[in-house]
Amino acid sequence: MSKKANKLTKLDIVCIVIDVIAAIAVGIILGAINSIKGSTGADSAASAWGNGESRYAQAAVYFTYLSGFDINGAHSMHSAVEQYLASQVDLKKAEHRVWVDCGYGESSGSAQGTLGSTDAVLCGTWGDYFLFHPGDFISGSIYEDNDMNLDVCVLDNTASWILFGGLDTAGMTVTINDRAYLVVGVIDQGMKTNSDFAAYGSKPRIYMPYQSLKNLKEAASMTSYEICIPYVLDGYALEAIKKGVSADESTYMAVDESGRFDLVKLVRSFPGIFNNVMVAGGIVYPWYENVLRAAEIKCVILAFMGAVILIIGIIVFVYLFFRFTKAFAAFVKWIKSKFDASYQRRISKKYYKTHPRPKENPQT
Repeated sequence: MSKKANKLTKLDIVCIVIDVIAAIAVGIILGAINSIKGSTGADSAASAWGNGESRYAQAAVYFTYLSGFDINGAHSMHSAVEQYLASQVDLKKAEHRVWVDCGYGESSGSAQGTLGSTDAVLCGTWGDYFLFHPGDFISGSIYEDNDMNLDVCVLDNTASWILFGGLDTAGMTVTINDRAYLVVGVIDQGMKTNSDFAAYGSKPRIYMPYQSLKNLKEAASMTSYEICIPYVLDGYALEAIKKGVSADESTYMAVDESGRFDLVKLVRSFPGIFNNVMVAGGIVYPWYENVLRAAEIKCVILAFMGAVILIIGIIVFVYLFFRFTKAFAAFVKWIKSKFDASYQRRISKKYYKTHPRPKENPQT
């Protein structure tokens, strides 16, 4: 066997190192993507509602301020989605609610507490908003979204500190635009990165039933509607929510939340990454959608880098595979030649044992 086939070359060593580094890098990238995905709560409603036993899917639609979408529109969307869902799922046999939805809109206002006052973003919620965007409740809990209990609100931790100088403020009263509201909870929305804070905004936020916001700000409108329904097939949730939209296509944007951080989808999204950064047509993305969009862009970049590294690793691996296959073949050939030579020696020895060579006559 040739020494070249039997010995690792410098190129072989370099290729092995490249493959090891590539494997480690891809593992780190996958871990980073999963970490970013987990921190966003992108599928919180699907995870919570399915409870690990059933598969659910999420979709959302975002409107412009001029779309005129409101509570009546949300009820209309609810009916349309339920009718579309009923064609695939038997809703009548279910012992509990099969699916959930929520709406959101915001405006601005001033709030007064026992310690201070502040300008705040007033967030009107409808349906199961806190199932889709749970946050961490530091004090109290969510409010019931019904017409009998409108004068309630949830403060974020910043608003609670400014207005009352503490976080255990559930049960206190805050005055918003000269109207008293009972604080039923204090929530920490879990902002962690600079992009999270940028999306959330510098002003504190106060959450209340959407009808309460409408009573305070008649011009307020609902700019988002989300659903969480049983998974039927890929894209079904997006199709279901689109069926309920009666507005002009230029006034809304529908988003499939399911599989948003799927690796293949992330890699395919890389060519249009800069278009995803742009916001055109006056679509209003709430803070939580902007958090998701920022996280998605980070993951698109990471996934593309991972794909490139993986391709390089595969190419190097293929080279090493053929290189060592060739070396192994040479080794097998060398072993065979040694075995054949040994076999021939044994055969010759055995033959000459039974057929001794004639002795030469001595010279006389």
